[in-house]
Amino acid sequence: MDVEIINVSRRFQLKNMGVIALRDISVLFPSGKVSVVYGPSGSGKSVLLNLIAGFDRPDNGSILIGGVDITSLSWGEMNDFRRRFISYCMQRNVLIPRFKVGLNIALPLIIRGVSYDEALERAHDIAKELDIEYTFDRPAYTLSGGEQRRVVLARTLIMDLDIVLLDEPTSNLDEETAEMVREIILKHYRERRRTMIISTHDPGFKDVGHVRLRLKQGRISKLEMD
Repeated sequence: MDVEIINVSRRFQLKNMGVIALRDISVLFPSGKVSVVYGPSGSGKSVLLNLIAGFDRPDNGSILIGGVDITSLSWGEMNDFRRRFISYCMQRNVLIPRFKVGLNIALPLIIRGVSYDEALERAHDIAKELDIEYTFDRPAYTLSGGEQRRVVLARTLIMDLDIVLLDEPTSNLDEETAEMVREIILKHYRERRRTMIISTHDPGFKDVGHVRLRLKQGRISKLEMD
């Protein structure tokens, strides 16, 4: 599914000051390709991914996913659309603290009707792949930040939906672990050919995208396409 951003702007009001997070952005993230969005902190990367995920709405412009203008959907319709098509590794490590790691990873599958045993089996497989198998039966609140990051990533990849959004997937990871995670993300892409959009500061991702978009102060400062 293509993700097309058309003349999108987003402005926030902070106290008595207006902040423009995105300024008239237009870009096509092609179906079945990896796209990388990079740039300094505050450049609008996370804002853009939140808009694509439908957790926020632009002030101007349209966002088309598979030809559907998600900016015209009601919040209920958007929630349904997201459940069917979009998996999102957010920048924050949002986990259910007292649930075990295995259940945190498996929960999206269980919600979608996969049996409890099968969901946990698939969760165990991806936990092993990301080298967090040893945390599987531990409550999420006992994990380090880097371990939590890999749990959130595992929960995102296990869903295997058409659109995969990854916001700073290697944050809080040492370089050796970050390299492993990059390889696993790209392995999942090669096996499934989903539309993958990665927002990152990690220089290890900069040369892997079919589309490489640099944002600065909410504007496109560089756009490269293979």
